[in-house]
Parts: sequence; C-alpha cells; structure tokens
Amino acid sequence: MRFVPNPFYRQAPIVMGWLLVNGFFLVKNGIYTSGEAGKYIYEAHYLLDNGHLGSGNFLFYSVVIFLLSACIKLHCGFAWIIAIQGALALAATLSFHKTLVAVLRSPIAASAGTILLLLNLPYQALNSSLQTESLFHSMSLLLICSFVRQNAWSGRFLAMMTLFLLVLSVIRPTGLLYWPLAGIYFFLFSKSSTTLKLIAAGLTCLAMLSVINFAMNSGGDFDFTLPFREEHIICGSPTLLSPKTSPVSDSNSTLFSLLDFIAHDFRNFIRLAGLKTLSFWGVYRSYYSAGHNRYLALFFYPIIILALISFPWWKRRGQISSFLFLATPVAVTWITVILSCDDWSNRFFLGISPFLIFLAVGVIPGFRRE
Repeated sequence: MRFVPNPFYRQAPIVMGWLLVNGFFLVKNGIYTSGEAGKYIYEAHYLLDNGHLGSGNFLFYSVVIFLLSACIKLHCGFAWIIAIQGALALAATLSFHKTLVAVLRSPIAASAGTILLLLNLPYQALNSSLQTESLFHSMSLLLICSFVRQNAWSGRFLAMMTLFLLVLSVIRPTGLLYWPLAGIYFFLFSKSSTTLKLIAAGLTCLAMLSVINFAMNSGGDFDFTLPFREEHIICGSPTLLSPKTSPVSDSNSTLFSLLDFIAHDFRNFIRLAGLKTLSFWGVYRSYYSAGHNRYLALFFYPIIILALISFPWWKRRGQISSFLFLATPVAVTWITVILSCDDWSNRFFLGISPFLIFLAVGVIPGFRRE
C-alpha cells in the first residue's frame, strides 16, 4: 500500500474542526486539574520534594508526572502541557485522516471517519485535562497509523516503533498491551526463517510477561487480584461487602496469584467476565444522564457493530495486516478488562474507539472502493 499525501485543502477543514471541538471544551471546562489529574499533580510535587516517585507503579505514568514537575519547577504554568497535548492530538487526527485515505482510497470515507473521531466528544474532552489519557491516545493512534501504512520490512522502522512503544509504556501501563504489534509486524514482513521468528516470539513473550509482572508488583493500586476478591465490575467499586478468601498462590508474583485465583474459581471468573464484557462494550452507565447514555448508544453502537463484522471486507481487499494492527489493541484491551475491571468513565474503551471507527468506516455502503 502506497501512502498518498493529502492536499492542504483537505487538511484545513480538519484543523478547523479540531480547533472548534477542542476550543469548546477548553472554554467550557478550562484546564481540568481535579479527579485523576489531581493524583498526578500531587505526585509531581512529591517527586520535586523527595527526589523520587511515591511508589513504583508511578513509573508507568512518569511522562506526565515529569512534565508536570517541570512546569511546577519552572513556574511556567500547566498551559504548556495542554499545548503539548493539543499539538500531539491534532497531529494524530491528521495522521488518522491520511491513513484512512491511503487504506480506503476514498476521500469521502476518510472525511467521514475523521468527522466521527471529532464527534467522539468524551475522547476529545480529555485533551484539556492534565491526565495521562490525552498523550496516550495521541501516541497510540500515531503508532497504529504508522503500522497500518507500513507494508514492507524495515529494521529501522521496527527499531523506531520499539522506541515508540517504550515511551507509550511509561505514559500509561496499558502501553504494554501494544507490544504484540511489533511481533505481528516482524512475523508478517520479516524475511527471517520461521525458526528465528518463533524464537524471537518466545523471547518477546517472556520479556513482555516479565515487564507486566513487574508492573503488577510495583506497588500502589496495582492489586490485580482485588477485582476478583471483591468482584469489581467497575474499578474501585466492589460488589461484595467483604473480600473473598479463595486460595491464591503463595508466590510473590501478582500475575501467578491472579492465574491461581482464576483456576480455583473458574466458574465465577466466567460470570464476572460476562458482566465486564457487557460493561465494556455496552458503554452505558447508570450514573450518566439519560441524554448522555443515548448519545453513547447512538454514536458507538453502530460503530461497534460495523467494526465487528468488518473482517470479511478487509480480507476481500487483501488488507489482513491492516486489520490485525487495528483489531489487536481492541482485542487485547477487552481481554485486559476481563482480567481486571472496567473503567468508571469508559476510558479503556475510549482508547480503542479510533481503531473501531477505522475498522467500521470502510464497511458503510457508498464508502467502499473494491
């Protein structure tokens, strides 16, 4: 697939639309420093006062914490971080549009997909908040677009994407879920022998599991057995008055303890997995207003349905690699929710929503270029 650059006149309306949507949220909400953002601001002050992070788990949020620390130290205000977030978000939006044009070969489909991304209001609203999501969403979208546009082997590209993945993993720990993309790229396009590919895959899996286990044992609120012991569907909202005492592993590894817990209570695990799946894909929340829930349903349900039935179209076009790069983070994020819990404000789902839009747009009649 050859990347086809877009003329400026196609990008100008996107820039204007992005400025309109994000300007609205910035004027309406200002720079949002409460809730989740307050935790990172506190940690930035802690870092400056003590010379180290409060606990090991904050290593996986360190990019935002270091940016906040720099602004506090230099007395330059948090507007600089919003500017950085905005620049990356706009760059990711333009990359999304360019990649849609390159893959679908339809300016109409590319425009429709980009409009849907701009109308994804909960996603856009995070750009004016001092949380980790804005940087994470922008970087992950840039990463996926880069993989989708790449259809030939390049060791330099893989090295660059590996560095990108390292940065993504210290913006949010969910960046670790994107590492399989490098393996898919290596398997699809590398001319190495099958034996070498299998060895590389094995070593990569071991390294990834080691890092995930390190993250799970890094302290703070990374207790991945708690959602099962207290039966969390939404993170931080136990449905049991007292935690279960089901046997868990004596290992110091949280990962092995989690697997042992599932093995001992597999039937309950399946039940909870179903409830978490409904929460994740349903996006509905009882504490949202009726109007907000209607917006979520009307906006996301058609996109989800079209994305889920899109595989035959991608296969017919001979673009299996593009489908894999888009669908893998969706599937891995969903599995991670099953193995932990869902976010109270759909932030896990919002992170993969651009990929669902990408998968869905080409299926719409009238947009397809067979």
